[in-house]
Amino acid sequence: MRILGTFCTGALRRSVVAAGCALVVAASVVLPNAALAVPIQWTLQGVTFDDGTTARGSFFYDADTNLYSDINITSSSGNVYGTRALNRSASAFGFFAIAAGGPPLIGDSLFFLIFTRQLSNAGGIVPFRGNSAYEGVCVNDGCGAAEIARVVTAGQVFAGSPVTLSEPGTLAIMGLGLAGLGLALRRRVKRT
Repeated sequence: MRILGTFCTGALRRSVVAAGCALVVAASVVLPNAALAVPIQWTLQGVTFDDGTTARGSFFYDADTNLYSDINITSSSGNVYGTRALNRSASAFGFFAIAAGGPPLIGDSLFFLIFTRQLSNAGGIVPFRGNSAYEGVCVNDGCGAAEIARVVTAGQVFAGSPVTLSEPGTLAIMGLGLAGLGLALRRRVKRT
């Protein structure tokens, strides 16, 4: 604060305070909407196959990049899915998950998750598309075709409200504005 007082005349000091106030207004009104959305976690709920087996687990999806990650799905038939099959179509409507760790090969188990509508970063509840989602086995390397073992007859995915992270620039502008207001209040207190 002394450094500012040393280099600033009264008019310049008032300009700095005014600029600080403007930054606070900008940071509090305009910039909170500019937050970084992060991928949100979608959890399987009530997923039942036509033979009575079930599936549970979760995955993360980022609608901005159309990327699935951290897949951790287990079916009661004993399969654990943790990799998205990169060669098959993946979209906001669904994806193929495989049980193997590498590229899908003949005999690898797969779970085709397909939803009634697109997933988004807003969260919510999205049902599986009836009789289109299934668990099966790859019939060739790369899993270009699959033999269906069981079909999903019920279930949905659920995600809570998205988490947002404030941008560092927003925090810096807010800090500068608050520092300017603090300086203005300090000067007023000294004068009275």
